[in-house]
Amino acid sequence: METSCICRFCASPCKNPNSLRNHERLCKENPNRDLRSVENLAKGRKSYAEYQKSNGSWNRGLTKETDERISRMSLSLQGKPSVMKGKHYERKFNNANGLSGGLREGAGRGKKGRYNGIWCDSSWELAYLIYCLEHEIRIERCKESFEYQFEGKTHKYFPDFIVEGTYVEIKGFDTAKVKAKIDQFPKDKPFRILHEADLSSVFSYVTQKYGEDFIRLYEH
Repeated sequence: METSCICRFCASPCKNPNSLRNHERLCKENPNRDLRSVENLAKGRKSYAEYQKSNGSWNRGLTKETDERISRMSLSLQGKPSVMKGKHYERKFNNANGLSGGLREGAGRGKKGRYNGIWCDSSWELAYLIYCLEHEIRIERCKESFEYQFEGKTHKYFPDFIVEGTYVEIKGFDTAKVKAKIDQFPKDKPFRILHEADLSSVFSYVTQKYGEDFIRLYEH
């Protein structure tokens, strides 16, 4: 993956320039996204859902009170939210509980994994982590949360890392919510937000040493 193939709106990595163009054109964070194409895609998904509905499924109309199989499944899931493996479950669960930021593993949109025992939510975070570790810069995952207000609600914010005593957040784009986090961050604590331009030397170092597919370095 090329470092240039990063969505400038949501920071999601794309495989190549063509997929990047298509992604950015429809990206939810793009204020000028192609709404007509989005609408057509939505219609296609709706049509497929109607097709599935018309063809029925084995558990259609059944409940745990009327079907023994569903009853057993319901009992096995009680108290175990982690077994729900839907594509966006982790992010929706945390957002619904007012969580945002670096602590929740798997909540970001980028390529995720562990490197040197430290969790990263994106390839950008991985590159920055590698750079710090190989330049003897003290870095750790931030596990400390800070409260902030946004749209009348209280949320918790976890910066991505603590680097040499400074709280560091890596962002590909800014939103009103990001601004609220920054503006309300404790003034007595050192804080730095890094954008793509700030990481250019980091990307150059990592890609020159490990190649553009450096995400293979994630521990499995």
